[in-house]
Amino acid sequence: MELAGSVVGIISFAIQTTECLIRYYTSVKDSKVNCTLTIQKLKNLASILQDLLGVFRGRKFKPHEKDLLHSIESAVRECEGHIQELHNEAKKFSESSSSSTASFARLAVRRVSYPLRESTLQKLSVVIDRICSNLSLALQVLNLEDSATLRDGIRDCQKMVNIERTDRLLVDLRRWLKSSDASAQYNDIISKQYPNTGKWFVKGPALSSWLAKPNSFLWLNGQAGCGKTVLASGAIQRVLSLRQSNPTVGVAYFYFAFKDTSKQTTVSMLCAVVQQLLNQVKPDSPAVGQLDRLMRANHDDTPPPESGLLSVLRTLVKQFNNTYIILDGLDECPRKAGRGRLLKAIEEIRHWADSRLHLLVSSRNEPDIRGYLRPATHEEVKVSNVDLDIETYVTGTLRNDRSLERMRQFHPLIQGALISRAEGSFRWVECMLNALESCPVVETRVKNLFSSVPFTLCETYERMLLDVDQVWAKDARKILTLLCSAKRPLTIAEVDEALRMGLGPEDILLCCPGLVVVDRNNVKLVHSSVREYLQSEHLARAQSHASNFRVCSVPAQRVPIRSW
Repeated sequence: MELAGSVVGIISFAIQTTECLIRYYTSVKDSKVNCTLTIQKLKNLASILQDLLGVFRGRKFKPHEKDLLHSIESAVRECEGHIQELHNEAKKFSESSSSSTASFARLAVRRVSYPLRESTLQKLSVVIDRICSNLSLALQVLNLEDSATLRDGIRDCQKMVNIERTDRLLVDLRRWLKSSDASAQYNDIISKQYPNTGKWFVKGPALSSWLAKPNSFLWLNGQAGCGKTVLASGAIQRVLSLRQSNPTVGVAYFYFAFKDTSKQTTVSMLCAVVQQLLNQVKPDSPAVGQLDRLMRANHDDTPPPESGLLSVLRTLVKQFNNTYIILDGLDECPRKAGRGRLLKAIEEIRHWADSRLHLLVSSRNEPDIRGYLRPATHEEVKVSNVDLDIETYVTGTLRNDRSLERMRQFHPLIQGALISRAEGSFRWVECMLNALESCPVVETRVKNLFSSVPFTLCETYERMLLDVDQVWAKDARKILTLLCSAKRPLTIAEVDEALRMGLGPEDILLCCPGLVVVDRNNVKLVHSSVREYLQSEHLARAQSHASNFRVCSVPAQRVPIRSW
């Protein structure tokens, strides 16, 4: 910059003048006047000038430092008159540019004839002090700016180090949590959801109330295959859209799965929920430090403790204005392998009574689950009347699925059979539609298909049989045999009259988890495919004690109930 160049010129001129004066006063021998103080002040001035010059020569001023440069130039310019005074003083005894003998002679005479007066030194001292004062200020401004820049640089560097350290910590925490990625399953479910189904729940008053009310709870329950997971995913979609427009909303969800042991435990659920919420808070959140301390206390190779995870989750909930947690399929956690612990953990979470927390769970309506949840009337949604959704799904699939076009001549037959026999089971309908894709285009084969049980449903029913407690095994077999033989739904009294076991509705549900339903004092199989499965050769060949529940056809007259 031109400005910096002019300042350097003034400083250089001042240095030359000061050095000339130092040389002169150092060489003068006059016992009458002590010039030691003047020499020291000149040396101090020379030091300041050299420092200032060094800064200017070693520094490139940036465009944004223009104001700083103007301030320094102003301070230096204020010294220009005083520097000229020093220069005039130095001229009186400085060496001439001429090297002639006459010039040296005149200079010697001048030095001898020019007396050192006390007043002269005092005047000179005042001038030097003024210059030092102004130039010291300019040097301080530069040093302060450099120090500020250095401090900013150190802070920026420290920030980068802290960010890198936090990133490494978060990686370590995620590795320790080892949670499964629920988003993949969520995306898969949403992609398969048939348009215009489930709106009664996703856009309905129960979910809207759950979203808005503080410390809200909702239990979505229904029979196996009725579409609870799809409905829960619809709720997840709604809360994710809330977070997209409002970062003060926290969202976490988990799908339990009986086929995957890593998705059946309380710890696996808590790890997933904690990690999802951890990804939504700032790195300096108290929960990060809390989880770090928990990890160090338990070592990297030790699974996170349930109590510690609950404590971290409680801290995370407080980091948001609203935290929505959705847990699907509580019944997928086996009763014999930790379901009680899961239900106790959910009970503890509800006891926090945190106004920011909104908890939604889905499961079959099983006695042990109901016993822990104890929902109020407004906290329960029963997935029972989904016939309209099933009809929409069946009609739309037959119309749009190209793999079923070859069955077009049988579409009325297929549609009628699927809708009339669905009995609220989306899963059964889906299994049948999948089976039709590979079924020969022969009417008898199509009709026979509806008399069989899809393999995936066989797996589901077998799991339910294996979930029957051995204490109830004999009673369960009697109840299932009775219901398979019945021509219509039986009342609880009729079941008791036939079996003489004195069982109430909850006992019946506990005996046959997921396989029977009790509705308005009537007891029936959850779906007609259960009867077909219990009487099938597939169950007879099962390599587990589930085969003990196989039911042979029982003539109605052998059962002592007149109305059969």
